[in-house]
Amino acid sequence: MLRALENGRPLPPIEGHRDLYSLWCAMTALTQEVKLQSRTFKQLNDTLEQVCEASVLPMHADSSAAGAMKEEEEKEKKEESSAKQPSGRLVRKEQVDLLLDLRDRLERGIRSVREADGGLVAGASQSIWARCFGVGRAHMRQTRETLAALEKGYALTMDRLDQALQDYHLNPILCEGQAFDPHRMTAVELEETDSLLEGTVVGVYRTGYEWEGEVYRSAQVKVAGARREQTRKEQGNLR
Repeated sequence: MLRALENGRPLPPIEGHRDLYSLWCAMTALTQEVKLQSRTFKQLNDTLEQVCEASVLPMHADSSAAGAMKEEEEKEKKEESSAKQPSGRLVRKEQVDLLLDLRDRLERGIRSVREADGGLVAGASQSIWARCFGVGRAHMRQTRETLAALEKGYALTMDRLDQALQDYHLNPILCEGQAFDPHRMTAVELEETDSLLEGTVVGVYRTGYEWEGEVYRSAQVKVAGARREQTRKEQGNLR
């Protein structure tokens, strides 16, 4: 066939009476069939993609909805816990304030009892009748026993209050003999002295407390200070 085409001669007859026109028609029909099959395959592919997307979207929607519900529940739990925590802390704060007020009152009571006992002893030592003739000794002994019993009762009650404060994780701030700490202490009085370092706490008027690592109430203290030059000169002149 190729040699006939090169020589320009007509093509030899094909078996079954097939000529070039018939072959061309068959190839054209085959081409159209291939195009049709390609178009059909593309439509099938697009349909399958749509079906897959339609089946995946509900799954994503369900998972997203479940995740959103879970996040909402966790958020509500956090809000409830945060709402309960301040109220619980507020209730504990009120109870702690009540315990501290009771302890302050008992501490003042013990201080008053000790001052009364000291004044009673000092008055008896200065009385001539008591020293020489023993006048009022029985009454003084009875009064001192009453004051001692009262002081003991105050001390036992204070020990129980201290235990209750420890149960609330409230710890006293140690001040006596320590260096003054402005973050935990408040200086209410200054004592001029040369026997102690300046800034040393020499007395405590009100006990301070720490609650869970934070200062809950600052301590009121007396602090040692350097003696002034004028005071030193006055004392030197008196000597």
